[in-house]
Amino acid sequence: MNKISIITLTLLMQMAGVVHAQKKDVIIREYYENKALHLVLLDLSLRYNLEFVYDLADIEGINIEKINIKGLDLETTMIALLKNTGLDFSKVSNRVIRIYPEKDKPLEEIFTTRYNIAISGRIYDQNNEETLPYATVSLDGSTTGVISNIDGHFALLNVPNDTSIIVIQYLGYENQKIRLNPDLAKEEIKIYMKPVDYRIEEIMVVGEEKKLVTYAEKTSQISLRPVQIEMIPNLGEKDIFRTLQLMPGVSSGNETFSGLYVRGGTPDQNLILLDGFTVYHVDHFFGFLSALMQMR
Repeated sequence: MNKISIITLTLLMQMAGVVHAQKKDVIIREYYENKALHLVLLDLSLRYNLEFVYDLADIEGINIEKINIKGLDLETTMIALLKNTGLDFSKVSNRVIRIYPEKDKPLEEIFTTRYNIAISGRIYDQNNEETLPYATVSLDGSTTGVISNIDGHFALLNVPNDTSIIVIQYLGYENQKIRLNPDLAKEEIKIYMKPVDYRIEEIMVVGEEKKLVTYAEKTSQISLRPVQIEMIPNLGEKDIFRTLQLMPGVSSGNETFSGLYVRGGTPDQNLILLDGFTVYHVDHFFGFLSALMQMR
């Protein structure tokens, strides 16, 4: 191989390397808080060898409150930076970005090139970059939409054209609108949602306490009135024994039995007096009917 062929081959390899480097996506890994937009653009241009073309009057006075753009590509970064600023952008080349007011967007840049297309993408939390499952993705002004899967991935079919606007909604996050363009619609879209802190005032519910059972001043004495007994729901006859089953240390055999098991004892170990006379059988029909309630 002669010297001319070697030189030509070397030049071609260098040119191929330059072209490959130009096509490689720029990945931004920054975090900004309370910083002017023109200072953010200046910092990005110095760190990532980018060039931003804009009129200083268009971005003057615009501040970035808080934005996490770690791991984002250049196009997604610009969408996040210019959100709600009234500004738009276009890529002149892989590292040259033109910024201008939305109303001044060149007509040649919004021409539709494809119709009835399918788009796909993934939805992330802007702060921690976790995927958001079951988010709603729909066409602006239409009922057509889909829900992202457990990994935050979605695929929206039958999109009218590659300049349509899609709306992303997720509970606890700001709704986001993204206008497609011919380049963005060709690749998987990365969408970063901003959490919203919803807080409501304290609600206090106040109610009057109703005491169905009144404790007397004497130790181990409880007083009940017939009206109070009538208010307690139960199965079968409403009687004093089923009411006493609600007391601590007292239980019943089952729902239909009015016998009292006091602290592990059996019903026949309890002394029941009525006007000084001992009552041996306080129920009928296996406890379903009360003998004392029948005597009222």
